[in-house]
Amino acid sequence: MLFFAGCESNKGKEKFSYGLIVYNQEKDVTNFMPVYSMENGKPEPEGIALPGMVITVDDRCYFLMDKSDKTLLKYRATADGLVLQQSVDMKAIAWEPYSGWVNRVNDHTILLGSVVNERFSYSEVDLKEMKILRNGILAVPPAPKGVNYTGISAQMADNRLFVSYTFQKGFMREHINPPDDAVHTAIFNYPSLKLQRKFEDKRTTWPGSYNIWSSNSLVLNDTVYVLGQPGGRTGNHPSAPSAILRLNKGENTFDPGYLFKLGNQGVQEAYTLYNLGHGLAVTKIVESPVIREFDDYMTKRISRYELVDLRRQKKNCTGHASGIS
Repeated sequence: MLFFAGCESNKGKEKFSYGLIVYNQEKDVTNFMPVYSMENGKPEPEGIALPGMVITVDDRCYFLMDKSDKTLLKYRATADGLVLQQSVDMKAIAWEPYSGWVNRVNDHTILLGSVVNERFSYSEVDLKEMKILRNGILAVPPAPKGVNYTGISAQMADNRLFVSYTFQKGFMREHINPPDDAVHTAIFNYPSLKLQRKFEDKRTTWPGSYNIWSSNSLVLNDTVYVLGQPGGRTGNHPSAPSAILRLNKGENTFDPGYLFKLGNQGVQEAYTLYNLGHGLAVTKIVESPVIREFDDYMTKRISRYELVDLRRQKKNCTGHASGIS
């Protein structure tokens, strides 16, 4: 797992401009690694152990969720390491990173969402003042009996919140059962967060990522793009393709004339969708035949990056990657 963002060091020491967040799966440790140049520099080899899970970056500060004591921590990156600035008690807030998402409301406010105990909860947090502005439950229609919500992602655009999900028997971590046959989406007005309508699209499924770090949807000029996947990884849907759906500004359903398929169905799978700006994004294509068990996704060189042009529905291979989380 790797995540990076711009930051700034203190005066008096060599200045670094970036920070890499690197997760070591073998040691179950996450480190912050200062990087002085993305072109020809190298990260600090040791790194700085992080006391929590990074959920967003704002104004050269890293915001971490410490799950052990349910606290939101604000750290500023300096030449001496990460310095704690403020914290917010989140014990009263239901939150689960593997079914969660983060939306940027404005320059210093985020909407933190999660599904816990089969309910969609939200918290609006002022990152500058470090305080919870409000929290509550989103009125997403109940899951049918015998299945759970899964594959969740959400985006804000044009004063609306779009929450996409699907259903699955059992739990995502079991990687056994395939997901439902559709992408389900609930639309909420913002700022009221009142349910406006719900719809489904059966051209693909599993519109969410597998954790809060991995982007699976994006917004371009108030148009929402969502990557649908076969889902479940080793519990994949037998016929659903990996494909991007588009919800145009002002519309209430996905564009029926837009289905950007990625990879060869049944042979390849696409995971994650990272916004590069200017209508471009990066995804990962996995070679399905080499998958024998779930750990293969994490340890084998079974994926490659692809650059995708969302407007023109074009793609180009950019290189190989190890692991897909």
